[in-house]
Amino acid sequence: MKTAFLRESSGVRKYCLILLVIAILAGGVKPVFADIGSVAANDDFIIILDQSGSMREKIPGRPELGYEPVENRMAAYKAKGASDAITFAAGSMLRRGDHFTVITFGDKSLVFLSQQIGYEHEREVISRHIKGLLFNDRKTDIPDSLVQAAELLKSLKTPERRKIVIMITDGANDPPADSLYIRSDIQKKTYGQLRDTIHANKWNVFLVGLGRETKENINEIARNLGLTGDSTKIVENIQNSREVTDKLTEIFKGLQEARVEAGKKDIRLTLKPALFGGYESGEDIVSLMSFYGGDVEIKLDSTMPVLITGNDDLKVSVTPPNTKLIPRQPGNLNLSVSFTGKRPDEGRVISNYAFQFVQASVPFYPHAGNIEIILPSWWEVYGLYALLAVILTAVLLSVILQIIRRIRVPEIRISVTANDVPLGEPMTLKIKESFVIADKHFEGRSVSAKGLSCKIAATVRYLGRRKFDVEAAEAKILDEGKEVGRLQIGMNRFFDLKDKEGKLLRLISIGQPGAGDPFGGSHGNDPF
Repeated sequence: MKTAFLRESSGVRKYCLILLVIAILAGGVKPVFADIGSVAANDDFIIILDQSGSMREKIPGRPELGYEPVENRMAAYKAKGASDAITFAAGSMLRRGDHFTVITFGDKSLVFLSQQIGYEHEREVISRHIKGLLFNDRKTDIPDSLVQAAELLKSLKTPERRKIVIMITDGANDPPADSLYIRSDIQKKTYGQLRDTIHANKWNVFLVGLGRETKENINEIARNLGLTGDSTKIVENIQNSREVTDKLTEIFKGLQEARVEAGKKDIRLTLKPALFGGYESGEDIVSLMSFYGGDVEIKLDSTMPVLITGNDDLKVSVTPPNTKLIPRQPGNLNLSVSFTGKRPDEGRVISNYAFQFVQASVPFYPHAGNIEIILPSWWEVYGLYALLAVILTAVLLSVILQIIRRIRVPEIRISVTANDVPLGEPMTLKIKESFVIADKHFEGRSVSAKGLSCKIAATVRYLGRRKFDVEAAEAKILDEGKEVGRLQIGMNRFFDLKDKEGKLLRLISIGQPGAGDPFGGSHGNDPF
């Protein structure tokens, strides 16, 4: 019995080892909520530069004293100051990834250069191009240059970036005769459209006037565009080119100190399949950092804080919708992403997102980008767990069955005969129960030992699985003529009993009851 128990325990240990290995493997299969790393918030810069000949005045504001020739244009304070300021900004103030454009205006407006800063040598290329500016136009078409800048910003299709426009000029609006904006009513309408676009998209627009005589003209442009006083900078008395650079540096530093940056542009996460279909929502965080001098408040549209384009089954909610940021103290927006559609064959959904701000909100950048949702199948996530559950169930059933086998007492219905003559009534035995073959002793479970002159001839004990142990008492057991003290037999196996006087009870066997026994007819296939 001890050996059997050890064998069973060894089997259980083997099952447990298998379960342990599977559990270790299963522990590694977890949905991954990936996060794109922190990214810099890049900007789109446009400098609108006056190319009129007045920029070559020998003495700023004194056109009567003459102009520097085109070939010696960099001797003029205004031309050199503007060129050096742009070169300095491109070389020192722009960050890698910023988009930098110079639009020149005068007789007409042209995109002089447009370049995203990807490598350091590109700053030198910009510097060489700036040195090629001629400052030789006769007119100054300011509305045309602003319209050109607005159209370019729209064409970039980068809503996640700040838009920064800086105009540098030394004169009043004086469009050429063939300009679309020669009429004052068209100028007024155009300024109104530009004003609406600037405020709706929260563009940062600055006006730099070269010379105190430009102050009135600059302020008029600012009023037409709905700009505040902080958006205008006047270099009143240009004595050297450095003064223009200082103004541009002041604008750039102000922009660096007046921004809110988001820690990521693109969002990528994995949604976990629900047990009974569909997908659970996924969580993500967008960290924010304010570089303003004081507290600012981010306010998102309460009805649609995030606009998803490209997939109607993808929804993003944000908490909190309004958050106050302290300078240089991190804040978080908690995103909850849900998907209610059918899983595509490729197992992923890629769309575009954009945070939606109320008009009074300070925006953060970048506030738009790509959102990629990984949708693993049910079997990819739960398959190993399901297999583990099946194996565990099988092991538990096996263990339970072994326990049942050990504690259950199977029964068998038997009839004892000698020479095919019943020695008594059929009986039911459980494992380890016994009966006696006796001539005169009929107490307890027994059958008759007819013809033998002994009280108890033998004792028969049921071992289970149709096996019996026959032990001699006052008679001897004959197995094929050989005397034995003990004999193990199966059903329908014959043996003889012989008493001390030599009398025999022959062809004794244990079999199933006949058809007449109401309890024995259906036990022919009893496994025990």
